[in-house]
Amino acid sequence: MNARRNRRLSAIVGAVLLLIAGGTAFLWEGLFEAPVLLAQVTVLGLAGCCDIVAAANTRLTDRWA
Repeated sequence: MNARRNRRLSAIVGAVLLLIAGGTAFLWEGLFEAPVLLAQVTVLGLAGCCDIVAAANTRLTDRWA
């Protein structure tokens, strides 16, 4: 697979992860009462952000690839 397709796929995965984390945080009533679930949702959100940053075509992300 080429770099352009990898970046697009990374952006899609990042958006889905952010959507899942945001939806869970918004809809789950007892999220702050369950610290393990809160940590998992936080990690999903961070992974989504990292995927979206990795999808950007900059010199910094070119070094990571």
